[in-house]
Amino acid sequence: MRLINVVQKDIWVTLEFPLQELRFLKKLLDNAEIKYDGKADPEMQLAESFLQETFYPFLKQLIDNAEKEME
Repeated sequence: MRLINVVQKDIWVTLEFPLQELRFLKKLLDNAEIKYDGKADPEMQLAESFLQETFYPFLKQLIDNAEKEME
């Protein structure tokens, strides 16, 4: 038996952002109001949950850590 091929099922993206642009993104999210119809688009609940519980806390911590390193 031998392995012929492995296919990755997801895409990983590496990005670079200047700290100021991360601050802009956080400021936009701080002031954003998300409106959607969960019945018409149930995936939006998952997207909002990801934003609130995963992405935003990660972004905030990333900015906080970067600012501490700059002190």
